[in-house]
Amino acid sequence: MDGDIELTVEGVWRPSGTAAEQAASEELTFESRSTDSGRFALSDDNAFTVVDCANTDYKAGKYSFEVTVSHPGGDVGRKMQRFLAAFSESNARKLPCRR
Repeated sequence: MDGDIELTVEGVWRPSGTAAEQAASEELTFESRSTDSGRFALSDDNAFTVVDCANTDYKAGKYSFEVTVSHPGGDVGRKMQRFLAAFSESNARKLPCRR
């Protein structure tokens, strides 16, 4: 590792009713804090959000996005939240959701 910031984004199908804080907990992210009326869950190096996306093939009603920063060099939670807000909105349109 060269110490540079590394950003990863992952997505997971979730059951209806799943909130960002639940998605964080299920991915074993502890001590996360809920922001923006529960739309996001932030920790020191992770950010989560969940979007509505019904898909019967996956038995899902939601899709969660997780952003992880390696070597954050401080609290980057708010920056990740801003990134994730735009990223999830843009990429949710590409998901195979029943609309």
